[in-house]
Amino acid sequence: MISYLDKTPDSNFEEFSNNYLKAYIAVSDTTSYPAQMIKAVVNVSLKDGYHIYGNPIPDGYIPLSIELENNSSFKMDSVIYPSTTTIEMKSINETFHIYPEKFRILTDIRISGRPTMGIHNLNFIIKFQACDDSKCEIPEEFKFTFPLRISRASKELN
Repeated sequence: MISYLDKTPDSNFEEFSNNYLKAYIAVSDTTSYPAQMIKAVVNVSLKDGYHIYGNPIPDGYIPLSIELENNSSFKMDSVIYPSTTTIEMKSINETFHIYPEKFRILTDIRISGRPTMGIHNLNFIIKFQACDDSKCEIPEEFKFTFPLRISRASKELN
């Protein structure tokens, strides 16, 4: 089992992979309270020779992104992407920003407004395009849903 954020994920953990990438996404909590912040983490490991683009990027290519599907009860406050390095493709006269072969993305999700008590879904979408030195793969999109129980804060102070 993989640990992250000092916790061992169970129902709040999803793996995804294809022939050039292995990754997981996890959220820090399965139960939360109004106005609380939740953490989400995405760990990515690329097969040797592959890279994923960051921003800025030339037109026609897809940079890595993580989005939270529109929901008035949740807001993605910040996304921390790793640093990129630049590569210049002289054959096409373009410069690209790429992520390392292994990297982590962190984000904060704020519970906002006055969500109803009960189960809500955090719906994440991760988009990217991976390339090697000779070709680019078809852009990919992975979707994940994590149930999150919103509870009232305890009235007891211990």
